[in-house]
Amino acid sequence: MGNEGKFIMDKNNFDKKINKLLNIIVDSILSAKSKKEAAALTLWPIPTPLGMLFWGEEWAKKLNQVLHLIEEQKISDEKIKKSLKFPSKIVHFLWRCGDAVKNSSLAKEEKLFIVKKLFKILALFRKENLFCKSGENIIWDKKELENNKRSLYFFSVRDRKSKKIISNFEAALYLYTELLYWAQHPLGHCFHGLYPDKKGDLLVREYFDLRPKIWNFSKNLNFSQVEILETYKRGTKIKLDFFERGIRTIVPFKQNLKSSALKIDTKPIKKLEEVSRFYNNLKNVIQEGSNFIQSLNEQQFIEKHAAYWFFVLKPLCDLVGKDWRPPPQVLNNIYKRYSKIKGIWQNVVKKDFEKTGVLPLGRQKDILRKMFDPRV
Repeated sequence: MGNEGKFIMDKNNFDKKINKLLNIIVDSILSAKSKKEAAALTLWPIPTPLGMLFWGEEWAKKLNQVLHLIEEQKISDEKIKKSLKFPSKIVHFLWRCGDAVKNSSLAKEEKLFIVKKLFKILALFRKENLFCKSGENIIWDKKELENNKRSLYFFSVRDRKSKKIISNFEAALYLYTELLYWAQHPLGHCFHGLYPDKKGDLLVREYFDLRPKIWNFSKNLNFSQVEILETYKRGTKIKLDFFERGIRTIVPFKQNLKSSALKIDTKPIKKLEEVSRFYNNLKNVIQEGSNFIQSLNEQQFIEKHAAYWFFVLKPLCDLVGKDWRPPPQVLNNIYKRYSKIKGIWQNVVKKDFEKTGVLPLGRQKDILRKMFDPRV
């Protein structure tokens, strides 16, 4: 690929990257679990490992097929990057390489092909800093930064009314992506920066795919993407993580916020009334969506879980002319083989995870690394 910068993919570097990825996955799992559980198995509304038993095999095959077609059709780096827009989908696909892909029937070389290809695509965005070293997630160059700042109106935090409305809107957007994508809410958002600017340091919050075709209630949202640029006092300690789940810092940083600017569906927002209008619409959709999701039974939960994981493959599928929708086998698993697969979850997979819960932390990490290692 032509835009990888210093990205290198010999075997030694490939193994180092997988090892680093495994460490991040394991730390993420152990930090998310409660004291009484083994591996964050009570995440709302269903544990991801449970859902994957029904759709993981077909998802892995689809991803493998599409990545091969991208190579065969010689899809350019520019088209891949433009289609995906942000790295947040790719980093979560890499997590799935440790479970859905690893546990699939694909040959070992195909599993490693997927991992290698995803690392290369990730490098299109993050260049050589794949793992957000020092808490930076830099995906814009200077030209992109200037282009994205053009025509923006920055609301000062000195205006308490604008500060409150924008803050509430941003918090609702974050919650809404979790409503859409559950534990994998970064499939609908990307936080990147910090970017040095004349007026301070810039943090960018992007929200996208806010009206996915898998949810009827999302059609009532009056917008599909939001970009928020926040200017902070220079030197503010804000750290971003590999999986883009949020801000990783133990010190307060909002007190250093100086101003915020917004684009909604690429249109710069210059009036506070516009933000209020979009915010009120978003609150109504969140309520509608929450009511609907709470009405689902477990099989319906799993069907939606599968649907959004296939939906997020859509940008790659579109590049090669393939349908993104889950194949019939997924619905067959959910509604015809439900009892059998649920039994595997209760008697094998869940118990395997639970066995690790009573072990010392170091031993838990070793077991989980091996569990998620696609090379094993």
